[in-house]
Amino acid sequence: MLNGQSNFNLELIHGKDGYKIIKSADSLKYATRLKLQKEKQEKFKGYIEGSELRYIFEVPSIIDYKQTDSSYSFTMPFYNGYNLIDVFESGDIIILERVLENIKDFLIWEFKNSVIESGVDLVVRKIESLEQNFNNPLLKRICSDLIVICKDKLIGGFYVGVCHGDLTFSNMIFTQKVILLDFLDSFIETPYQDIAKIYQEINLFWSYLMQNRKSSLTKIKIGYNFIREHFHFKILEIAKIFPHVNLEHINIFYLITLLRILPYTKTDISDLVFNEVDKVYKQIKGDI
Repeated sequence: MLNGQSNFNLELIHGKDGYKIIKSADSLKYATRLKLQKEKQEKFKGYIEGSELRYIFEVPSIIDYKQTDSSYSFTMPFYNGYNLIDVFESGDIIILERVLENIKDFLIWEFKNSVIESGVDLVVRKIESLEQNFNNPLLKRICSDLIVICKDKLIGGFYVGVCHGDLTFSNMIFTQKVILLDFLDSFIETPYQDIAKIYQEINLFWSYLMQNRKSSLTKIKIGYNFIREHFHFKILEIAKIFPHVNLEHINIFYLITLLRILPYTKTDISDLVFNEVDKVYKQIKGDI
């Protein structure tokens, strides 16, 4: 089983019609977030089933849900499949190649369902809210600089439309199809958000960090290096289809993603995220 950084509870139950997962939140703050997640999951289930993606992706049905003044929960089917670390340990490169091609198809579908809009004000407001929550002077300076960069680089508009919101491999189960889980309501719906999440996965070894079992680090590194190299080429292929796909925009949203997750990471992971923030910031500034 994979662990997460969220404050939701997961319970596996067994009934006469098989296993199910109950996802719940016991505080008003997280109950609100979980309700939005459930609504986005239902929306994406409709998207997937109504498109060509239905042959390679699946989104779990919401069987039922319960709501009180300060709690929320919903039930969905349990899927017995593989996660990314299982694939790494099996050494099955063919599966990785197929999954990366599937993700490319998913991102192409997102770009097809997006348009170029001027969403820079929303992005700036998000960075300003992040800056207010940081005490570290370096992080505050990074946020301040990033606001200036966004006003310059995003002013002409960027792709806005749909996104999963938390498209890391830890939110995928591999069966005959790719099962998509844990949709996240984003401050702005853009495919760049999902690309940023894949980079979060690749560069931080995210699914490896989220697991609670021991694995061969050598196999993990080989697997992630393979994904890193091949995903870069998938992005270049997408850029050939959509000329307005901008690698600078991707880096900006990747840095925002790192800044967003930093306050929620555990101590042993936060240093890794902080170092990645500093590296990407320097790349955007052109210092390295």
